[in-house]
Amino acid sequence: AGKILDDVEEFSTLSDGTAGGIEEGSITFPVSQQNVNRFVSVTEDEIAEAMVWAVEKEHMLIEGAAAVVIASYLKEIHLY
Repeated sequence: AGKILDDVEEFSTLSDGTAGGIEEGSITFPVSQQNVNRFVSVTEDEIAEAMVWAVEKEHMLIEGAAAVVIASYLKEIHLY
């Protein structure tokens, strides 16, 4: 924690917008350090389920990265 990891194995995902690493020297890492206080991991199945949820409940077709947020919320809805 606290540093950029450059040797992390990458896998294909429905959420290609969140795949990949953070480039050394980018502003993304320090901004994340200052503003993110916890992470929620979601599976590919949870991402897919969130995409279906968005279509069924909101009548919106969303891409995988947007579904990650919904999947995280649905996974931990008991906290809200």
